[in-house]
Amino acid sequence: MDILSTLQLQSILNACNLNIEVMSTATTTGYQFFDLKVSLPTKIADLNRYRKDIGLALGNSNINMNVMADKKIVRLELFNEMKPENLMDVKCAVHMHTLDQVSYKGATYPIVLGKTFNNEYLDLDIKDSNHILIGGATGAGKTVLLKSIINQLLDYRVRRDAVIDIIDTKCVDYQYLRGVENVRLFNSVDNANKCLDYYLAKLEALKLGAPRLLQFLIIDELADLIISAKHSVIYDKLLKLIQQCRAFGIYVIAATQRPSADIVDGKIKANFPTRIALRTASAIDSRVILDCAGAELLKNKGEAIIRSPSHNNVHFQGFYL
Repeated sequence: MDILSTLQLQSILNACNLNIEVMSTATTTGYQFFDLKVSLPTKIADLNRYRKDIGLALGNSNINMNVMADKKIVRLELFNEMKPENLMDVKCAVHMHTLDQVSYKGATYPIVLGKTFNNEYLDLDIKDSNHILIGGATGAGKTVLLKSIINQLLDYRVRRDAVIDIIDTKCVDYQYLRGVENVRLFNSVDNANKCLDYYLAKLEALKLGAPRLLQFLIIDELADLIISAKHSVIYDKLLKLIQQCRAFGIYVIAATQRPSADIVDGKIKANFPTRIALRTASAIDSRVILDCAGAELLKNKGEAIIRSPSHNNVHFQGFYL
């Protein structure tokens, strides 16, 4: 769909007899936003009732509406499908942005996740974010987002002698890292169990004063461990690890394409203060990750919402990799 002008949208709203003023518009990759001021006697419910009519007039049925109470406006979001060539490669982003430590405002372990729909880079300091949970339906872009994070963590492997351990029971997506120094792959549930044993032993040694070493544990897919034959043993080990390890320089990043309540229960969720939702299969799955609906409405691959100590449900587009 061509970029829509405020005059066009205003004309359509007037034709629907809605007392709504188009205040401003902005265009980003994949979306066009309109900020609307709704005045009496028109109610937000009236606007919602005419949404299909507005979509038909615009030739675009992919319309979302968000009430932004703090600004006293309704934001109309029109989705336009993106092409891969319009997405910024994470390698390009690292070169242009993340290698400049000044831009991170003193962050200890900074990474960039993508760009917000205000066209700003979305930075994250893993030290402040602690553990990270990523969830989304099959094909939503979870693995690509995880790879973009891992590729940036590889820089810490070089500069800070960090260790990266990856649990990948599918044995598909991370084989390109096999043989890379200070990167270890665990490709079965049994090996994952041994990996958790190693970390728990390491944790006890650190409590006794052993030298600290920056370590990142990546888990893809979390559900494979939770529902495995050894699920009770692995669950208890994983829970103990994530409850205690972040104080000792060990950070866990886990991903799942099954963000349901039986996989991400209250205890697991409470220990992942940073949670990222890509497109989910339902509003229920969205609530499991974010404590609110919304992720089920995401359209693009790699499009996500983050909830963290420093980001309150920020909408962003992950990098193409």
